[in-house]
Amino acid sequence: WVLNTRTPGVFKISLTDESPPITNLPATSLETSFNISHVFENYWSYTAGISFQKVDLQENTDISSVNLSELTNLIAGGQDLIYAITFVPVKDRRDNLFTPNRGYLTEFYNKFAYTRSRPIFAGQAQDTLVTNLFYKFNMQWSRYQKFPLQQKWVFATRIRAAGLIEMGDAQDVQFIPQSERFYIGGANTVRGYPERFIGEIITYIDGDGNEQQEPLGGKYLFLANAELRIPLFWLFQAETFIDGGNIFQSSSEFENFSLKMGSGIGLAVITPFGPVRFDYGWKWFPKPGESAGNFHIGISFAF
Repeated sequence: WVLNTRTPGVFKISLTDESPPITNLPATSLETSFNISHVFENYWSYTAGISFQKVDLQENTDISSVNLSELTNLIAGGQDLIYAITFVPVKDRRDNLFTPNRGYLTEFYNKFAYTRSRPIFAGQAQDTLVTNLFYKFNMQWSRYQKFPLQQKWVFATRIRAAGLIEMGDAQDVQFIPQSERFYIGGANTVRGYPERFIGEIITYIDGDGNEQQEPLGGKYLFLANAELRIPLFWLFQAETFIDGGNIFQSSSEFENFSLKMGSGIGLAVITPFGPVRFDYGWKWFPKPGESAGNFHIGISFAF
């Protein structure tokens, strides 16, 4: 407890290894943080903290053909140092954490960060040290209610808006640490698309002569979801959903605002550790050469 109040303080050290599609490149992250949180009687909780994160990105050594101006800090490896202060108000009125049937969840994530990045390409550290100072926010509201035509069905909706506002001159998204960019597409955002594959995609040729693709990410994100959850029998539930969202690399892109849309069906199995779901989503307007949709497996509901 902090200052003898019902405000717990948590000091955490974590080491994680991530690989695609969770990150563009295999990455090792060491993070230390200290957070305090307090829950009030009006269902609001507040969490504030400070953190330091060191992210080492492994260089992709299989690249035979690249455009360096496009791939700076994307295909290249390197090291990111991230110093941050966070403040997160949350109001949680859900009746169940894993399988909510009624209520809503409101969350407003705020982060002030200073980052230092030094990319590595062809085994050599670059002379340029890239620094960033920015404010990052993520606002999300989810609602769970009875479906008007069938009281046992659950109609779930979510809307999310997020952004990264730089303090000083704006830089291209390539110079923002990958872990701080926004990505969209996949099992928990817009189903029907591969993980993180909405937005600008960089194409390159690897050492075996095969064409590879990497998502670039963005500075702004918008997402909206609607899902109908239908109890079937025992622990099984059916799902039908519509997802829409997109990412943007600058605020000027809002003038041509558009969403990538997907819809589909799924089957969820309710377990003691939360739902395990199997979804298939169809793209509404696939580009020439794109697949019609994608299959997704997820732990817990999408929202």
